[in-house]
Amino acid sequence: MTSTGPAAGAEALRAQRPQTSALIDRLDGLLFAPADDLGVTRAERLALATYAAALHSEEAADDFADRLVRLGTPAAVVDGVRAAARRDLAPGPYGVHKGGGALAAESRPGPYLSVTPELRDLVGTRTAHALRYAHLLVLHPRDIRPGDLQDMFDAGWTQRQLILIAQLVSALTLVLRVRQGAAVAASWQHTNGVQA
Repeated sequence: MTSTGPAAGAEALRAQRPQTSALIDRLDGLLFAPADDLGVTRAERLALATYAAALHSEEAADDFADRLVRLGTPAAVVDGVRAAARRDLAPGPYGVHKGGGALAAESRPGPYLSVTPELRDLVGTRTAHALRYAHLLVLHPRDIRPGDLQDMFDAGWTQRQLILIAQLVSALTLVLRVRQGAAVAASWQHTNGVQA
């Protein structure tokens, strides 16, 4: 049975861009099944992806959460990762522009992910700090400070791993935005009777 409506329209739009679809598929392999994981395990990568995707939407996190469970991660941990995203989520990105000037008027405070003892107990110190770092990358990009990086080093991450985490979160954010853009375009086409 052929699907109809915005979901089918999004698929049709993606089919018109085979290079983009191939890039997204390749990114998935590079991010979650690399030849060399550089000490960032598949479970850690999927936990970060679940969290970062949940900052965009609950639905976007479903696939990563399912993959994390299939990997053997307890459901309580997966639920805890998603709950952490929900707890400190607000429309963003936000942050404070330093130094005054015209951009200072665009400063917008927002919540930070707190590395609570409960979160550390649930996911471990390393992953808890990685989630906080992902929160900064997605929602507080202009607020990242050297002390935030030092917190990551103190939690056991290396400089190469911090770069890898930043790449993972950035690539995932790009993929999610491409998919969201296709869904919005398909919905508009469906509403206005335009064929993809």
